Amino acid sequence: MENVNALNYPIPFDEDYRLQVLHELNILDTEKQTEFDRLVILASKYFSTKMALVSLVDKDRQWLKSACGVNVTEMPRDASFCTHSVAKRRPLLVLDATEDSRFYDNDLVTGPPHIRFYAGFPIFFENAAIGSFCIIDDKPRDNFSEEDQAALKNFTEIVQDQIKLFSITRSNSKTAAEALQSSKRLTKAGTLAKKQFLALMSHELRTPLNAVIGFADVIHNELLGPIENSAYTSYAKEISRSGHRQLELINRVLKLVQTGSLELEKTRFDLVELVKDCAEILRSEQLHKKIELCLTLPSDPIYIKSDQTITQQIILELFANCIKFSPNNSKIYAYAATDSLGQTVLTTRNPGRIERELEPESDIQEIGDIGDVYSRKKDGIGLGLPLVQKLCNLLGAKFFIENENNNLVQTKVFFTKKNQAPGASERRQAS
Repeated sequence: MENVNALNYPIPFDEDYRLQVLHELNILDTEKQTEFDRLVILASKYFSTKMALVSLVDKDRQWLKSACGVNVTEMPRDASFCTHSVAKRRPLLVLDATEDSRFYDNDLVTGPPHIRFYAGFPIFFENAAIGSFCIIDDKPRDNFSEEDQAALKNFTEIVQDQIKLFSITRSNSKTAAEALQSSKRLTKAGTLAKKQFLALMSHELRTPLNAVIGFADVIHNELLGPIENSAYTSYAKEISRSGHRQLELINRVLKLVQTGSLELEKTRFDLVELVKDCAEILRSEQLHKKIELCLTLPSDPIYIKSDQTITQQIILELFANCIKFSPNNSKIYAYAATDSLGQTVLTTRNPGRIERELEPESDIQEIGDIGDVYSRKKDGIGLGLPLVQKLCNLLGAKFFIENENNNLVQTKVFFTKKNQAPGASERRQAS
């Protein structure tokens, strides 16, 4: 049973809930949508009426989500036919409004648009009648068949489906907007955390390394007095030199993490001397496993123009990988030469087998993608070769690895003419 207010239109028993559902839907006063407009046009043509509406009944007004044959977007609720259908939660059929006691003196009957015929079904959403889908004409009718009523009901159900879709879309948009705001907050927090982490790492990595370099220089320069065994001063010199190189590498890695790019600092240097230096740096590892690193190098320098720090890291990773995966009391071979194409080639050979070969042009997004390419199980996961490949890609060099018939693993790094051509420092994305 519906109530009647002072304005003499029926009020549904669930009016408060109905209005809450309608308002939370956030559909009132939204822009027109093609999906609804097509339905009212199609209904008007199907039923041969001048007007068809998707109306939503608000507290004091009837707002039209879509309308055909009507030039207004809303009207007072007390003049609304649809509010009667909403209040009773069932279809409303008026064959001739001038003969209906509820509407004969209605402004929409006595004046434009001179309503005579009205047929409407309530629109339900979350079990609340929020409006009506109706067809209207300025000519009365003798009947509205059951077939026509079934067709109008089908139109209404399509409208209800569109409203459900509207609700889902709005909800997803709201969720997406909230997710975007949350993502921005997390990104901002992540950026701050990253800066704090880099500041901490900068201190934690550089401070002890600077101390190592400082004490090594004290020993090498014999600042606290002469050292009888000259080997110690030689070792201290090597510690200092390696420390400075490691410090440079740390600085550049931290910059890479911070900016996402790495500036290649191209200089002209002798690859032969760099290979010798790398072999010397890894001397303790060789002695520990009683491995002999046999170098076959030309007597003349091989000058290339590239990033010396990255090139050194490539050589160190190659040598360290050979030492790690070679058995004790074995030999490792390294060669440097210039081939007939003018390319400088660095080759290593060590005992062992690899499970699969690496593609020289593959883009390794994560160092761990390749894993341990050696078939023999050793401590660690063999990160050296993927890192070599990534660094070679960064320099524009070519890297190959393969099994040889005599149970040797061979690696080759080709420093192309591009690496040897003069040029200024350039920036490459290290991603």
